Amino acid sequence: MVESTALYEKKKHQTPSSKHQGNSKHQAPNKARPLAVWNLELGASLELGAWNLELRRSR
Repeated sequence: MVESTALYEKKKHQTPSSKHQGNSKHQAPNKARPLAVWNLELGASLELGAWNLELRRSR
């Protein structure tokens, strides 16, 4: 929707109303997945032997 600048400015400076505005549209609850954060540390070693790679999930 495109509004003219004058109409936008008029709406922008209106005083807030004390009337309760009910939500006429019902929405399903937001079931967003939690954000998974991974941490990968890399390093160098001159030691001979077995290598172990551990992947741990940060919380």
